[in-house]
Amino acid sequence: MVVSAVMLLIVGAYHAWLQWRFLDDLPRDIGVRWVKEITVEPGFPMWLITSTAGYVLYELDDATIARLESGGLSSLREALVPRGADDSEQRRHYLPWTTTPLPARWTAYTPEGRGFWSGLVYSSFSQDFEHRFLASVKEPGSFYTFNGHGDMLMVMPKLRIAVLTWWH
Repeated sequence: MVVSAVMLLIVGAYHAWLQWRFLDDLPRDIGVRWVKEITVEPGFPMWLITSTAGYVLYELDDATIARLESGGLSSLREALVPRGADDSEQRRHYLPWTTTPLPARWTAYTPEGRGFWSGLVYSSFSQDFEHRFLASVKEPGSFYTFNGHGDMLMVMPKLRIAVLTWWH
């Protein structure tokens, strides 16, 4: 009984740390309710320290969705610095935002994975959600950016999510 309680405490603390850790990668101007899903490359225990591929799915808050719907791309002009970065960490700062659609090769299925957007290779999306997700990146209305660290961040107001992917 005590071992189960300790394990539950450890797992809970780890999940809380992951929530905090991945909120640090978002610019302050992108408000989220919580982290919905975190998936990293398979391979324990290395991903506890660092991972070379994965994604985080965030639920956007209502104020961010309203700002994106009314201001579009211009509302993201200042959203370039992650919460956890300072001026000395230029590699973590994002480049100016771009509007979708993404180039088709980024989401194309290939024997090696999902094209350039390889951080999604480990996704566990339902078939319905994946269909809506891929449809959303192929039409205007979502916005994306990169940083010098190999991360891609996309906000998708129609789906009420932001997604951060990486492939280092």
